[in-house]
Amino acid sequence: MIALGILEIIFSQIPNFHELSWLSTVAAVMSFGYALIEIGLAFAKVVSGERTSLTGMEVGVGVNAADKV
Repeated sequence: MIALGILEIIFSQIPNFHELSWLSTVAAVMSFGYALIEIGLAFAKVVSGERTSLTGMEVGVGVNAADKV
């Protein structure tokens, strides 16, 4: 992810974007790549069996209604 950020910073320094029509494609690929990395990391956390939380409170089968409030 750091490499993608560094690459975006380098691309932002290119002075004339009118001649770089391929840059839009590169940016879209990088965005999808970043999203896939994040989805993969989230999926790996869920598959590992760890309890997850969306708002800072644990959710899951073993948590009763009183714990969720």
